[in-house]
Amino acid sequence: KRAETLLAGEKRLLEMVAMGCELPIVLDALCTIVDEVSSGCHCSVLLVEPGGRTVRHAAAPSLPSDFAHAIDGRSTAIPYWGPCAMAIDQKAPVIVCDIAQDARWDGSEWCRLAIAVGLRSCWTTPILSQAGTPLGTFAIYQRDLGSPTPRQTELIGRFTHIASITVERAQAEEALRRSQAQLARAQRLSATGSFSYRVATDELTLSEETCRICGFVPGQPVSPGAMRDRIYPEDLPLFLSMLSSEGRQFEFDCRVQLDDGAIKYLHVIADAIRDDAGGLVEWVGAIRDVTERRRAAAERRRHETIDRKSTRLNS
Repeated sequence: KRAETLLAGEKRLLEMVAMGCELPIVLDALCTIVDEVSSGCHCSVLLVEPGGRTVRHAAAPSLPSDFAHAIDGRSTAIPYWGPCAMAIDQKAPVIVCDIAQDARWDGSEWCRLAIAVGLRSCWTTPILSQAGTPLGTFAIYQRDLGSPTPRQTELIGRFTHIASITVERAQAEEALRRSQAQLARAQRLSATGSFSYRVATDELTLSEETCRICGFVPGQPVSPGAMRDRIYPEDLPLFLSMLSSEGRQFEFDCRVQLDDGAIKYLHVIADAIRDDAGGLVEWVGAIRDVTERRRAAAERRRHETIDRKSTRLNS
């Protein structure tokens, strides 16, 4: 029965990871499963904060809250403050069979806090990335003395591995979100958007800034036909020439007319992605709004013309 519960729990966790569930929810479920299959145990997951200097409690559903809060925010620069900090420092499991009698924690604040809430033993394992970087720790606390059995050691290893997959994926997704946000901000500041057009599927993808430049609603699909309708009729042949070009790069200027009649001037540059046989697969490019630059140049020319006329009249 315990084995069936364990397998079902592992399957549920992996499904949650694949579905992109939030990290705290997955880790809380992980600890709950371990608590259920290991009677008398209290599971917790600590994560190393960005910068690697402190740890925070990510999940500890059955651990006494006073103890969990006391550990939260502790520095990893003091490796012997507690077994979790030592596991991070040494990148190796730390087994504490008797918290009160273990000389490594004699007189320490961690020992006092653990004994105060009735914890007698602790087994902790570092959660490591594929590159070997400590991401946190997976720990099991007990109210009884003792070391982990072979079955419990296997259990710790299996769930530590799941935790590492979960944490690394969450960190990668967060890094991607930050990168996308930075890119969107940079595009907004430079009035430059991006686009891609897949030839085989006639699929057009526009960045948020490109949507704003061309008068579309960011986040909503835009068809190639809708984009063509935006392009000023006199400039449309340039756009169509790009789609049928046999070259590797295409660059042109064009105008788009928005729903309110306003006209924007764009500078477009695109690279062709081709297969091994030279067939066109996709166009990937950038669109820059040069309307203000064009207006400023026109205004400058107007003033220069006025100045020249004024000079001739004066002479």
